[in-house]
Amino acid sequence: MATIETRAVRIKDIFNSDLGMAGAGALVLYAMLLASLTPIIYVADSALITTASYYLSPAFPPGYPLPISIDKLFTFLPAGSIAYRTNLADAVPACVAFALVFWLARGFGANKMLALSAATLSALLPLAFSQSLIAEVFTLNSVFCLLVLYLGLRALEDGDARYLYACAFLFGLGTGNHHTLALLLLPIAYPAIKLGRKRPALFFYCFIFLSAGFMINLLIVLRSFAVKNSAFIYGVAFNPSEFLDIFFRKAYSTNTLQSLQLLGGGGATGIFIWLQGFVNLFKYVIAYNFGPVISWLVLASILFLPFIKDKRAWYLLLAAVPWLFILPRMTFTGTIQTERNVDIVRRYYVPLLYILCVILSFQAYRVYFLVKKTGLRTVKLAGALLLVPLFYLPSLPGLSVSNDYLAYDRARDSLSAMPPESIFLLYGDNVAFGTYYAQWIEGYRQDILTLTKNPLTGNLDIYGRSSIYLNGNIFSFFKLRKGLPLSFPLSYLDSEVVKGKFFVPLDKALPEFLKKRYKLTKFGSLSYRATFNGQPSAVQTDDFIAGNVDKLNYERSVGAPGGTFLADEIKNLYGFSLLTALSIKGPGPGTVSMGAAALRLVNPENFLPYFVNLLVKSSSGDPLVFLKWTEQNMPYTKMAEMAHVLEYVMLSEMGSKEAAVKYDYLVKNGLLIYLDNVKEIYDTAMKDAGVTIHIASSASSGT
Repeated sequence: MATIETRAVRIKDIFNSDLGMAGAGALVLYAMLLASLTPIIYVADSALITTASYYLSPAFPPGYPLPISIDKLFTFLPAGSIAYRTNLADAVPACVAFALVFWLARGFGANKMLALSAATLSALLPLAFSQSLIAEVFTLNSVFCLLVLYLGLRALEDGDARYLYACAFLFGLGTGNHHTLALLLLPIAYPAIKLGRKRPALFFYCFIFLSAGFMINLLIVLRSFAVKNSAFIYGVAFNPSEFLDIFFRKAYSTNTLQSLQLLGGGGATGIFIWLQGFVNLFKYVIAYNFGPVISWLVLASILFLPFIKDKRAWYLLLAAVPWLFILPRMTFTGTIQTERNVDIVRRYYVPLLYILCVILSFQAYRVYFLVKKTGLRTVKLAGALLLVPLFYLPSLPGLSVSNDYLAYDRARDSLSAMPPESIFLLYGDNVAFGTYYAQWIEGYRQDILTLTKNPLTGNLDIYGRSSIYLNGNIFSFFKLRKGLPLSFPLSYLDSEVVKGKFFVPLDKALPEFLKKRYKLTKFGSLSYRATFNGQPSAVQTDDFIAGNVDKLNYERSVGAPGGTFLADEIKNLYGFSLLTALSIKGPGPGTVSMGAAALRLVNPENFLPYFVNLLVKSSSGDPLVFLKWTEQNMPYTKMAEMAHVLEYVMLSEMGSKEAAVKYDYLVKNGLLIYLDNVKEIYDTAMKDAGVTIHIASSASSGT
């Protein structure tokens, strides 16, 4: 029998082993992710991935059959909402990626302490950590990238073709997730060519295994037929042509094939764009995640790889170069990147972050080994490097989305404001995907018929490529009109518009042939209601927050984290909705604090145009009160500065004596630089509205 002492030694050996250290670290990481996980759908693609997973149907192009299948298994767990379960599914790949970085670092020569430090660093980087908290595809893509690299390394080290066959199968399987996996073709070709010189049949077998993995994409076609008459389906592929349209993302303005075309030609201009893309990558991804100091160490680690006489160094270089130069050429093509396009493409680079941590550990161990050769054996550099990831811990609470109901509330609030049996034309990720989840999974407001603008044809579709398929038996509203053809007659739409039951989230949602037929009036600020030309306008409802939204939802929107343009887009809408409601009510008890809270939700760049448009549409209320809220609650922002200038413009047009005092204030604080800009916006809005606003002087009113 083993003694207690022997058992203790065995337990210690387990935790000291590679498997034990990687497993223990992954469990700690999973606990951290659980504490930060979003409890419901997140902004953008999260809601659609969750809804498609629940019905095991294709999502947006390229269909994502692999994550949809994995997430479907997690929907059977008895834990929280369906969205929470699919979010759990994305936390698991993050833990697997942690272990793979550890094993890859060990495979490239790093000792246990350095490997553990690299794995911990990779997990705590802001972009990697945040993408592990929501239903998405980028963390899973990182797992496949790391697995392919690990198997390729084993094939290179051991000369065993079986690792290449496994690598080829996983590569094919990974095409059912994200196409950027193709950037690892170079490092995989390296061991394949070395082994294939003596065994040419190896390439044929690799092709067979790759094709077997690629079969996961046939799920797009199979599920299109299986659920077409019974459930939700977004990407429909009933024939090879439609399958290729989805797989190659034809619905997008920059689809997969068009992105590949960006790589060639261009001469000197093309070379400049390549370099420009790399600079933007370093600025917006590497420096953003690693910080100003370690990011330069990462760059140095890459630059020194070609000078190392080690085939493993060249293997790492081949793994990193496509992400550093090919993908930036396809994504970062502007000298000045806007917040919107940076946020969209930055997630593509999550696998690169993990690879860079492996490279960093490889180079750090070489330095550590050189230090040990000098005789300074008491220097514990490897152990000390474990402290590096700890510097990233303070930023993690700010990445948590454990209380983020922003997308969820926005979807339900939009539906709740519409009359029974309305038609809602969906457009945009936040609007459409959140609505899918609310209707198709939670069964909320099933009386509302939701349509989608087809991005390829511009038509209104009940089903079609890259649009939602609505079964006639799902909604009670549609049951009442079984004989209605899938192509709505305009006379039917006209009748619904006249009743005030046709809504769009923004004017872009209307197809061109309907823009000339209908005009849009603001309905709160979460959607627009269409009115038919020549018909009386439907009653306009501006008090959206006050009359239709649960107070809890508004309070949660105030406390929800921002940080992405999609989240800020929803917060703007809530803020503008409340400002609209307050403008109708006019100043009174409690309105100052509510206005201040609303302003905290609003992006300064969007405030001024909205406010001026609010002025020209409102016939009551006191707009100068809103300007004072802005000045008091945003004293150090551009929003407050613009508000001061707009207040002067309004006072001067009213002929108020306070205008001279305000002008002196602008001069003293150097704010006259905004005058022309503010005046132009103000004049344009007034001219477009074709109205004269009579504003009661309230320059001396208190707030």
